[in-house]
Amino acid sequence: MSIMRFAVIPLVLVFCLVCGAQAGTIYGWGNTDLPPEGDTYVGIAAGNGFSLAVTDEGVVDGWGENTYQRLDLPEGLNYAQVAAGRYHSLALLKDGSLVAAGRNNEYQINIPTGNNYISVSAGEYHGVALKNDGTIAAWGTYLTTSATSPAGDDFKAVDAGLYFNIAVREDGSLYAWGENLSNPDYNKVFTDLPGGNDFIAVSAGGMPIGSKRHRHGMALRKNGTIVVWGDDSFNQITDAPTEGGFVAIAAGGTFCAAIKADGSLVAWGENAAGQTVVPSGNAFAKLAAGTDHALALEQFGTLELLNPLGGEMFATGSVQPIRWQPVGGAVGNVTVEYTLDDGANWYEVSPPANESTIIAEPNNISRYDWFVPLSNSSVAGIRVISALSEVQSDPFTIFHCTLRADANGDCIVDILDLVIMTEEWLRSEDPLLGPTYPGDFDVDGDIDDDDLAIFDAAWMSERGDTNWNEAVDISMPADGKIDFDDWLIFSQNYLMGV
Repeated sequence: MSIMRFAVIPLVLVFCLVCGAQAGTIYGWGNTDLPPEGDTYVGIAAGNGFSLAVTDEGVVDGWGENTYQRLDLPEGLNYAQVAAGRYHSLALLKDGSLVAAGRNNEYQINIPTGNNYISVSAGEYHGVALKNDGTIAAWGTYLTTSATSPAGDDFKAVDAGLYFNIAVREDGSLYAWGENLSNPDYNKVFTDLPGGNDFIAVSAGGMPIGSKRHRHGMALRKNGTIVVWGDDSFNQITDAPTEGGFVAIAAGGTFCAAIKADGSLVAWGENAAGQTVVPSGNAFAKLAAGTDHALALEQFGTLELLNPLGGEMFATGSVQPIRWQPVGGAVGNVTVEYTLDDGANWYEVSPPANESTIIAEPNNISRYDWFVPLSNSSVAGIRVISALSEVQSDPFTIFHCTLRADANGDCIVDILDLVIMTEEWLRSEDPLLGPTYPGDFDVDGDIDDDDLAIFDAAWMSERGDTNWNEAVDISMPADGKIDFDDWLIFSQNYLMGV
């Protein structure tokens, strides 16, 4: 049995649940009834054999088992968020107050009063809610410690699990309380917390099987990597992905689920009921995990092109960033194309825009570093296309640059060129360096195929990678990664000094 919930998100996003959100469609997998049809849902919750969802008009729908009337939240109220426990339901109204329904054997639906709550989560027999002043309220009496409100007013996220809770402080560190996984003493905290001050979301899972309480926690770091700790009976820890690029997490009874930055789903752990057989798609934005089922909300957004916007002048052969951002939901996979004749013909950028060539920037911005084609055009353009959205720039100019002092190829003589000039100032008169060029990696006086092989071996690596080669980081200034900026300089110097 479990208590499960969607991944808790930072305060700034929680407020958006109250003020409105992009609506979407619910997908379910594992041991669950079919979710209701429609594309008007903004929130979801998965519990022990039942599910809840809230629409963009503030109406709650529930499906699955209705033991103890846990689906019967009051009608006629304006809901913002829902949470599902073992036999009880909790909800946050848009006015900041709480309501509840279901079993009350441990006072789990004796909700606190007030209208300053911004998120709510349901545990096995208790609940927790975060207030707008950074404090946490907890209630319910089973295993008293998990229903005790922690001290402090610096919390930004909290989630309730199987007799324990996890919270994130404003400084990015984790805090937990309740029953300890490795100690039957109920007055001990869930101590096996990962260290660090870079966490942005948490999810607490677990379910009792026989006399054993399986219980695990998940946390998401700013860099998109996931940490799992606690019970590993179903490989919740062992099979956890080690790469980054995740934006949401959810801990189920004995399994885990997550959303990748491209909007797709992954899951691992127990699969007896199909808990890890996720639906396909690339526009999932929210996630909830229950005892042995999970839900995901598909919310297609629109694209906003950040640059180029039109009117720019780019030198042929230069590398220029193309940036875009989803608005109102995920956009999934994209195709990036360019035109040289005002849209009469479009060509896909090379290499194609995909996980290996798209760079994730803060604020959910994506960047593709475009090698500007060697063709003059006064009506060039860029467009980014997703499944349901397309955005296009106004025309801009591409031309061959003849400025001799343009050291970095952007057809502007500015401080960036001065940096390169300073680096190479009087180098030709240096008795040790002689007339060297950036790209002579084997220091034989030639920039040739041998140097190209060295460059290829380090391509797309970053400082700390096994194939990282500091000598190949020749961008000005060096930025700790081998990418198109380095390739631009290398290609300009290729075969020089021969």
